[in-house]
Parts: sequence; C-alpha cells; structure tokens
Amino acid sequence: MKPHQIQAFAVQDQPHAPTFAKSRVCLMGDAAHAGRSIARTSHVPISSNNNNNPTATPWLGAGAGQALEDALMLTTVLGETSTPHDITTAFRTFDSSRRPRTQKLVDLSRETGETFRRADVNGIEELREKLGSRWDQVWLHDVEGDQKKALELMRSMRGGQKGRHSVVVRPHGQGSY
Repeated sequence: MKPHQIQAFAVQDQPHAPTFAKSRVCLMGDAAHAGRSIARTSHVPISSNNNNNPTATPWLGAGAGQALEDALMLTTVLGETSTPHDITTAFRTFDSSRRPRTQKLVDLSRETGETFRRADVNGIEELREKLGSRWDQVWLHDVEGDQKKALELMRSMRGGQKGRHSVVVRPHGQGSY
C-alpha cells in the first residue's frame, strides 16, 4: 500500500496498567505504557470520550523517549541491588517512580489527538494556543531529579542502606559522569 492510498488508521484506547512490576517481573517501554494492560485487555475506539479508558496514542511523539527514560530508571534502581530480594524492591521502586509520569503522558497524548481532530480549531495559531506548552512536559522534564527521588525511595524501602553501585546518569553536557 502506498501512503496516498491510506484513508484511515486505527488508534485504540488502552486502560492504564495497574502496575508495571510484580515480584521479579517488570514491564517497560511500550509493554508497560502503550500496550495492553496486564490486568485488562479491552479495546475502546478512540472516538469514545470515555476517560476511564486512557489511550496509548502517538500524538506526543514521546514513546521512544519514554522507553529510554524507563531504561535509565531501571539501570538506576538495579544499580542499588545487592541481593535477590533487592530486585523486587528495585522493580517496585521503578513502578512507583515511572508509572505516574508515563500515565500522565499517555493521557496528554490522547488530549492532544482530540485537539488535532476537533472541528472547532480555526487555523494554526488557534491550534498552537490550544496545544500550549504540552511538549515541555515531555522534553524539559527533570529526569535526573527522578533518578535521585527513586534512589531515595529505594533506600527508604531498604531501611536506608545503599546498594553496591549507586548510579545517577547525567544528560550529555550536564557535568561530569
């Protein structure tokens, strides 16, 4: 099929996963925040306005970046492990640290798509006004701050003990490693 032959494509709602981690199993990337929930598997067409079924849509263009943030956070918390039990704690920490942000961006993506589709938007300037600075929440987010909070949370879950390999990765150009 050639691009000019595409007349429509499906974008489907996905319920938020109630957790990204259970015991020593942890989901990340699209498996966690864009794919089917491990608890519910129903699909609702995007045309529905049912806010109880958040979407996994492409409207922010942030999926790959979210997977990289997931990988960075997993590296951070797994660097704190020194026993097999610590792996479960690391995964719980990852879930507590990442799930709220990724679910917020899934919701924001749905809202962005709904704004793009609305007939009440007249011209590019009105579209810019309605969309505002929503991409700032994707691209200007303090990932290093998230890492530090996750390390504090994991240490508190472990009774204040540090792991063997505490790691905070700084973005390129943001100081020494």
